[in-house]
Amino acid sequence: EFRDMLRANKAGYQVGEIDRFEKDGLVLRDGSRLQADLVVYATGFAKSYDMFDASVVQPFLEEQKDGLYLYRNMIPPRL
Repeated sequence: EFRDMLRANKAGYQVGEIDRFEKDGLVLRDGSRLQADLVVYATGFAKSYDMFDASVVQPFLEEQKDGLYLYRNMIPPRL
């Protein structure tokens, strides 16, 4: 839905570091003031399993194409 709204110019986005929030929006570190009803933090987070030995542990993680599913973010006890 967000992408559709961007294409239709019903929503917009701005990349930058937030300096502070104000009553009707926010101010970026470069001094730009933006009016905003909603702010979405998009950090660019990416999962990595490099901490696990690639030849011994990683094959047992049963990693899916889109990530690793862990019950309550716990590593399976068999590892």
